[in-house]
Amino acid sequence: EQDRVQGALEIPAEGHLDPRRGTLECWVKPTFDPGEQYDEARPRHEYNRQFLALTTAADEVFILYYNADTRNLRVVTRKADGTYPVVLSAPGKLPAGAWSYVGLSWGDRLRLDVNGEVAQHAVKGTVEGSVGRSALRFSLADFQLDELRLSAVERPLTAVPESPFAPDGQTLLLDHFDQAGRPGRVPAVRPRHRDRRDV
Repeated sequence: EQDRVQGALEIPAEGHLDPRRGTLECWVKPTFDPGEQYDEARPRHEYNRQFLALTTAADEVFILYYNADTRNLRVVTRKADGTYPVVLSAPGKLPAGAWSYVGLSWGDRLRLDVNGEVAQHAVKGTVEGSVGRSALRFSLADFQLDELRLSAVERPLTAVPESPFAPDGQTLLLDHFDQAGRPGRVPAVRPRHRDRRDV
């Protein structure tokens, strides 16, 4: 159900993500140097690196990307009219050449956790519109991805996990990417959908 498409990993959003409430957790390693020196003659935004995007049927977009100004991950949401009501940057800097824990939860508030440092924004949910035909698109051009878990609830994001993610009754998707560190085609665990399609 997961597919690599031109340097990306695409996961159908339906059944795996509710834009109103949930949590995404993973481990990420940049394949570029976050401490690189910028050429001041180039626009700074050219150094931004996209990691995750979701577009709804209402043409609203949810984006998680590396921001060149903060040198860490940032969440933005874009409305159909082109406005950006949410801009939330993780504290600190993204380490070079190392795996970083990334946690993102939404519901009563939006929280972004990178290696235990948390930023939050007082907003409900993420984006409006159906995700029935949408996909979570992870860009693998500038990042490696491991240990992905999507949940139906807001998890606390209180500490960096010290062991692999474990499934529970709120897990919508869990993949340990055990095939030589690369994503497989089928999620390793889909406990909330074992009685439904694609199992």
